[in-house]
This record gives sequence, structure tokens and C-alpha cells, in this order.
Amino acid sequence: MPYWRAIHARLLWSALPLLLPILALAQTPCQPAYVEAARNLDNATRYRQRPNGERCEGFYSGTVSNRLELLGLFARPLRFDPSDHALTLAAALPDRAIAIVGQLIPSRRYWRLDARLPANAELRWPTRLLTRHQRFRADQVGLYGRLLEPPTTAEPGTWLVPIAVRDGPASAGDPQLLLRTPTALSQVLWRAVSAPGLRCGTYADDWQVLLDNQRPRGFGAGAAIRIPLPDTRLGPSLCMEVQADPRADPDRPLRTEVRILR
Repeated sequence: MPYWRAIHARLLWSALPLLLPILALAQTPCQPAYVEAARNLDNATRYRQRPNGERCEGFYSGTVSNRLELLGLFARPLRFDPSDHALTLAAALPDRAIAIVGQLIPSRRYWRLDARLPANAELRWPTRLLTRHQRFRADQVGLYGRLLEPPTTAEPGTWLVPIAVRDGPASAGDPQLLLRTPTALSQVLWRAVSAPGLRCGTYADDWQVLLDNQRPRGFGAGAAIRIPLPDTRLGPSLCMEVQADPRADPDRPLRTEVRILR
């Protein structure tokens, strides 16, 4: 073997221990930033790849966000009994490949679920990490799907897909978008527009005020904001714009836009 090839091979072998974790991570749904943020936590509950490799799940050390955070997009509100061993999760549109993301709704509780589902696939999600180790309830869990391969003609950005539960107790309620605010809000406004061909239309100036009977004075810092999705007259794809007015600085509203395929 020529000298330079021998040196090259030796360098590759010496770098292999460093490359293997990176290569393994690239083949899993684990998000590197959360793996790093969980590195010093207990192995049983920290964010990491779980047995069979279908999902990455666990707790991590986080920080409070300064923006509106996406927490969930549900076909129906999530329900499960603490005695359930697992739930079957799927996209509301089963013919699309998606990434599933799960987070805890209560502020300053840093747990995450990541999984990738091919088209027409389901995820069997054991709930014991939340219900046994930490005793969180179903109404404290947010889930949403993210389209993995939007058409090239689609509006640039992330397209969301509602998550449906295939088993567990029946749940009543409308499809809803779930956000979390980093600061106290005086009011929340939203508007929606149809997105034919996954291209956002032009918004009309018809903001809707979100009414929450449980929070007549607005939303406190870290509160969950539940916005019902518009009815199907807007079609299967739509764009929604949300504006949240902070109590302390109403002239500097928080804004976000979400793109939804349902």
C-alpha cells in the first residue's frame, strides 16, 4: 500500500470512534441539540433513542423561549388513561410521510418526543415514561406532525399535519392548534386563509379575537393558547396567522404563522 494511503487509512481509523456516534444519530429521529441538552440527566428518563429505534424520547435541560411556541396540532384532544401501556399515533392524513413531535404543555417542563413515520405507518408510543416516572396527564401533552417531503410547488416553510390517536378512550372536541406564550398577554387574535396547492392566499383584514372563558383577563406567562381550527370551508390546506399582544408592551405584538394540511 502506498505510504499516503496508509496514512489516510490510519487517520480514518483513529477518527472512527468520533464518527460513529454522529453516524448513528443521523440514522435516528433524535435531534442533536436535545441529545446534547440531556447528556447530564439520568439515563432512564433523558432524551435519547428508545428500544427498537422508532422514536427518541425523554427529558432535557431547557430554557424559556421568548416567542410563541408551537406545542400541538390535534385532530381531536389527546386522551389516554394512566393505566394504558401504549397509544397508537398516526397522521390525520395517512398517505403522507411525517415527523411526529411531542412536548409538554406546562411551562418549564422539558420533555420531547421525535419520530418519523413513512406514509401509511403508525407509531406505537409507550406512555409509561410520562405516566409512571413523572405522572403527567394526557391533557399536559402536545403533539403535532410535520410534513417531511412537501411538494416542490408548496409555499416554503414547515407544513403541519394534525396527529390522531388510533386507540385509547374516545375523545370529543374540535381540531385545535396549541401554542404557548412566553409572556402575559392581554389578547390573542388570529385569522386564516385557504392555501390551494399548498400556497398561502391573501389574508383578509378580519382578525378573530380568541375568547377563553377560563381566562377572561387574558393569558399568563407560560399559558397554553388553544385555537380551534376553522371549519372545512377553507379546504384541506390553510395558513393561519396568530398575533398575541403582551400586557407589558402592547405595541410590540408577538406573531407567528402556521401552515396546515388536514
